Amino acid sequence: MWRKAVGAIVVKGKMFLMAERVMRLSRNNTLVKVPAEWDIVKGGVEGRESEEGAVKRELLEETGSTKFKILKKSKERLTYYYPTDVQVETGFVGQDMALFLVEYLGKPEEIKPDNEEIRNVGFFTREEVLKRLKYAETREFFEKHAPGFKQKP
Repeated sequence: MWRKAVGAIVVKGKMFLMAERVMRLSRNNTLVKVPAEWDIVKGGVEGRESEEGAVKRELLEETGSTKFKILKKSKERLTYYYPTDVQVETGFVGQDMALFLVEYLGKPEEIKPDNEEIRNVGFFTREEVLKRLKYAETREFFEKHAPGFKQKP
């Protein structure tokens, strides 16, 4: 079974928001510690939640803020298989993710991680994001789509 998920490429001027994840939800809905990794804001769609509703919830959970404006939803989805250990741990073979371009309207210092999964958040340049992203599929999607996003100076 595939996990239905959402992700957000969040922009503030010429900077992009990343979250440092240190926990992951397991098959039995408990948090499992994972090696720290920087990634875009992302997470699963819950129940009958819409993808737009899910991305708004994930943004709040991972940043503690509601000061976001969805600019557009990508026509392209990010779909990938999980490594075997993650498949066993989560019960999913992989993830099928809708991605959104989102603008952060608040001040960077107002963002604070709002759950146990996320240790830290920060804004980074495009080059820093590409260096920090752990997963090749996410890096390729970001590299392909981020340059085309119109950003305010």
